[in-house]
Amino acid sequence: MDSKENKIIKEVIKYYRLAPTDLMGISRNKYITIPRQVAMFIIKEELGLSYPMVGKIFNRDHTTVMYAHNKIRKLLLVDPEIKKDIETIKNGVDIGASLKSRFISFKNLISSKKSANQKSVKWNPVFSQCRMCNTTDFEYASEGYCQRCFPKRNLESSKKIKKKLFKIHNFDHIATTSKIRLVSILKIWDEGQTLGSIGVKFELSRERVRQLVQRAIELEYSNNNSNSRGEDFLKYYNKRRKERSMKVHLMHNPERPPKVKIERWSTEHDFCLACGTTKNKHRSKGYCTKCYYKSDYFKKAQSKSWQNNKHKYKDKIKEYHKRYNQRPEVIKRMKEYNEKLSHGGNREAALEHDDYKCTQCAMTREESYKKSNKDLYVEHVNGDFNNNSLDNLATFCFRCHSKKIAIANKKNSEKIKTMNSLKVLDVIRQYNIKCQKSIDFKTITLLLGGDLGEDAIDRYVKYLLDNNHINQKYGNYTASDQILV
Repeated sequence: MDSKENKIIKEVIKYYRLAPTDLMGISRNKYITIPRQVAMFIIKEELGLSYPMVGKIFNRDHTTVMYAHNKIRKLLLVDPEIKKDIETIKNGVDIGASLKSRFISFKNLISSKKSANQKSVKWNPVFSQCRMCNTTDFEYASEGYCQRCFPKRNLESSKKIKKKLFKIHNFDHIATTSKIRLVSILKIWDEGQTLGSIGVKFELSRERVRQLVQRAIELEYSNNNSNSRGEDFLKYYNKRRKERSMKVHLMHNPERPPKVKIERWSTEHDFCLACGTTKNKHRSKGYCTKCYYKSDYFKKAQSKSWQNNKHKYKDKIKEYHKRYNQRPEVIKRMKEYNEKLSHGGNREAALEHDDYKCTQCAMTREESYKKSNKDLYVEHVNGDFNNNSLDNLATFCFRCHSKKIAIANKKNSEKIKTMNSLKVLDVIRQYNIKCQKSIDFKTITLLLGGDLGEDAIDRYVKYLLDNNHINQKYGNYTASDQILV
């Protein structure tokens, strides 16, 4: 390692207060990577070394040095602190005249000698010097700018320069020569030569020859058709490739011609089994895309999948119904529908008729929401559910509604009790008349087994005994003369 390079690295370590191993190490911490990039930039700029040589100093690849150099060069335009850092590091290191500056001065010396002896050589065929810095110190980059000024150029002015270049140089000549090359490459390719052999002749890579062949076929297609791209072009391109492969096969194997594949609608069928056409694509089992979903095969497959995954579908349907019934618009719609069914759409009218209060305890609607978190109930007065007139509808709170239901349940239970006990009494009476003897409990259960259970029959028999509608003697029963109403 040269002493100047050592000096720069030591000065960078000293300035940024780093350990000697950090700069040459593997760490990617930003507090270490930026000093490392600064050191690479100073060595490249001041000593004029190549990217691979700088990379060897830091045990890095040349691409990392290129990245570091470009990054610091961009930061110098934006960040003034890095500019100060680099200047202080340069002042701390007594490098002397850098190789780059020496090279530039040597180049200027030669150019001055040439200008004295002979006519000055132009920096570029179009531009004699850089359009921004008005010098020829750096090499020409593009559009009349040197390598240093090219990134800072104004894009609008570059468009004008391009127009100037197109006027000076005859680009039509270049276009015609490229077309001639494309045609010649396509001709050799059609003859059966490989891409590699064509590449050797024209000094091109194999991939580049393939691209040029494709471009030539595209131009050939565009001359015959207006649209040069799309599905038609791809078909044409594949057709040309097939023709060429056939030629190559016949050249190498003239005795064995290639087997021509017969294009069928599908591997097993020539047309759709349902509609008998080949317009639509084949879907499955000899059916096209339209007819497949109407076929018996699809219906059987669907029923099989339903049977195999029945539990999954049912769970999904249940989950969907839960989410559907929780929607506010659905709740509102179901409420309106239930009101029409139960009250004929007169529920709100009945509530207005009773001033939104319970007819028994005068509880308001707001109070019922607070106490029971429920709305007021609207019930039919006479029990006729078909009569939905306002005279037959009355409002009740939660408590009064439950009391009414309890009373109605009691009445219903008494009715049921009398009806079933009448059944038991009729069975006993008919048996006594027909057989002219008393009946035991087993025969009663046999005769009424279809309608009532043993516990219910036992309960109704006890009820009849308590009310003296039947008499018991030695476990047998006989009907009395008392009538059960």
